[in-house]
Amino acid sequence: LSRRIVALGKASEEFAHSHTVSAQLQQLLDNADDRREDVISQVARSLSALTVVAMEREAELRESETRIRDSEQRFRQLFNCSNDVILAVELLPGGHPGTFLEANDMACERLGYSREKLLRMTPGDIEAPEPDRARISGFLRKLREKCQVTIERVHVAKDGRHFPVEISLHLFTLAGKDALLAVARDVSERRQADDKLKESHNLLRPIIDTSPMRIFWKDRKSRYLGCNAAFARDAGERQ
Repeated sequence: LSRRIVALGKASEEFAHSHTVSAQLQQLLDNADDRREDVISQVARSLSALTVVAMEREAELRESETRIRDSEQRFRQLFNCSNDVILAVELLPGGHPGTFLEANDMACERLGYSREKLLRMTPGDIEAPEPDRARISGFLRKLREKCQVTIERVHVAKDGRHFPVEISLHLFTLAGKDALLAVARDVSERRQADDKLKESHNLLRPIIDTSPMRIFWKDRKSRYLGCNAAFARDAGERQ
């Protein structure tokens, strides 16, 4: 009897330390059971069943942890493959942005900061000052109402470079707290193209207006979009 009690005690101790069903543990349980119908055998069988359940749970937990790690790795790869700057920002109790919670590789590259440095900074540290405080309050209010808003800002890199960005902001919850996901796209080339188009328009407009020929232009549905001064005079309309 004492031998079986000792075997049962050793089996319990081994499982408590190893959390695995080894051959030695199984042998100890078999010795404690001894195929009898007394209390020790019942406890040994219960412990044996418990070890099986515990091992199944342990296997499920390891599988779940593996899936979580794989998911995090895939997310990190997608996060860092983006050509846009992506930043996660904490929201303070008053609804204003706090420090950055996460930054992708493009954010570090475009802004010139290490990830560790960025995670100690706030949006105000990387943006040109916004003189219109009412505009900031307006977009924050819209963000709270619709959970998504697109704004334009100017980012300032570590070396002092300024570049315009279009930022798509989304409200989300991270670890039970409100946060912002900011996806910022560099629109420098688009701005330059717009400026060139305006410059071309400003150069052509005087030439068109001083031409004695009647000039007008329409859209694909034959709706007038504009005309020169000579056409407007003939049509009896102001340009």
